[in-house]
Amino acid sequence: LFQLVVILILGAITNKMSETIVFILMFVFLRRFLGGYHANTKIRCLMLDIVIWVVTTNAYTVCNSLKINNYVVLIIISFSVFVTFRFAPVENMNQRVI
Repeated sequence: LFQLVVILILGAITNKMSETIVFILMFVFLRRFLGGYHANTKIRCLMLDIVIWVVTTNAYTVCNSLKINNYVVLIIISFSVFVTFRFAPVENMNQRVI
């Protein structure tokens, strides 16, 4: 819950609330049903969540400013989906996957 509040505050500060809300909805859904990495400490978890949020919410802007071809973006997204479903779900003793 604390991580979500921090991410929402960052979204408000950076004027990326719509991207942040979509990020949170997708992130929570994916983590709940696909599992994932669990950090050893709460601060490390928070830092990883922030890094993932920064990368995710800025990916479109970066691709657009670098003039990356839409086909390249499609290949990157396809690869991400493949990796996600190839290695998911990830069980963890701290949280069971539904």
